[in-house]
Amino acid sequence: MIAHLIAHLFFAFAMGLFAYRIKKMDLLKRPHWRYLFYAGILLVIWNFWAFAGHLVALQIPKEAFLAPEKHEHFCRQSFSIKNYWELFYYLLKNDNLFTLPAFYFIYRALSRMESLLRGET
Repeated sequence: MIAHLIAHLFFAFAMGLFAYRIKKMDLLKRPHWRYLFYAGILLVIWNFWAFAGHLVALQIPKEAFLAPEKHEHFCRQSFSIKNYWELFYYLLKNDNLFTLPAFYFIYRALSRMESLLRGET
């Protein structure tokens, strides 16, 4: 788990540096670089969001994730949020709110680069 957390910090630093260099080199005027800049910023946010989610998950006892003794089918199980740690955990597990738009921006940047290479505008 420690290596995974360090990887989140390293990736956040790398994406932050990537976005900083795009801005510093004044590449934001070009649409494909602007899309990559947005993707970098969103990936920085995602890494810190996921990092916090992992730390919060360590605060929740394992029993909170185990099925009750009734052996109900998982579709019929209800769950309740018993404390703030569990609330934060479920909020922080929605990290795809950042990765999905980030990958969309990467897609837009690549498609824009391809159209520029083909001579289209």
